[in-house]
Amino acid sequence: MSSNQVLIKKSKEIIEASKLKHHEAEISESLWIEQIQMYIDICVNIKNTLNNQQLINDNQPISAYIFIILGGILGNSYTTCKLHSNNQLISLIKDIFNIYLIKFNVKTIGQLLLIKINPLSKLNTSSSLASEILKLSLVYLAKKCDKSTNSNDDEDYSLTHYPLIRDTIVWLTMELDYPEISEHEFISILQPFGLRLTEDYRSSIQLAGLNVLYNLANKARIADWRQSNRAEAVISQLLNHRIACSSNSSEILLNKLYSTLLVLTNLLSNTNSANWYEKITERLLFDLLMETRYKRQLVLLKHLSKLIDILKASFSLFTRQFIKVTSSILLGPRKLTRVSSS
Repeated sequence: MSSNQVLIKKSKEIIEASKLKHHEAEISESLWIEQIQMYIDICVNIKNTLNNQQLINDNQPISAYIFIILGGILGNSYTTCKLHSNNQLISLIKDIFNIYLIKFNVKTIGQLLLIKINPLSKLNTSSSLASEILKLSLVYLAKKCDKSTNSNDDEDYSLTHYPLIRDTIVWLTMELDYPEISEHEFISILQPFGLRLTEDYRSSIQLAGLNVLYNLANKARIADWRQSNRAEAVISQLLNHRIACSSNSSEILLNKLYSTLLVLTNLLSNTNSANWYEKITERLLFDLLMETRYKRQLVLLKHLSKLIDILKASFSLFTRQFIKVTSSILLGPRKLTRVSSS
């Protein structure tokens, strides 16, 4: 068995070992430390193997299993950041990617993801590394997990017990660009995936879901979003789910929510977009009326300004609500500023 085959076998074992027995939020810090050490060990192995291959000029085919591990660790920065407390691990990941970039003579990770898995194949059917990563990730998520005795386990079992795979898909979305991400296999999977993340009760996962949707909206084809009312379905669900409305949610999440809603609505035809802009304005004015925190008010006012500019004369439909909101903000309670006596 070659060194590359040994590494792939080990990578598969690590991916299987990354599956958690309990919900991600219930995992103790000691177990996360064990997970981090497991990833450090495999990354050291990957780095050493790659360096040895360079010395003997060994042109082995690139493996999606290795990149699921690397991408999952990097993608964790968009979700829980549990793996990003260890500088050694992050440094190893950067070193490994630098080796790959040099090995395949590309400048960015996005270009690296477009490399064919088997370039020596006589048939022109070899899939890209990105496509293979996505397919393998779905296989892992689709596997029947041996659930614990807790019968009340949530429906998103695979996403909360397989965080490495979840974070790999998030990372993949962030790295890919147009036109690759506009291919049907990507948008048909990444769009519902992003929505599922927004349904999580944790704001960090909700934000990751919004980041996925926002990136897709900016990178995929407009026709793909209009097909089967895909964009409208996402807008409707985000509005109905009342994401970012809890007392614990941050202004960052609130800003990303409205940024995502606006960029998605902008993809619609003029007829459909007008209706959704009005619905978003109605929701935003209500949020602004109920909001008491200064930073969140600033975020909402910024997006209200955008909507006023978009709706122009049509904004007159919301005159009464706007006056009510303005009065509430101007006459609302203010923090007392202590004046120092001279």
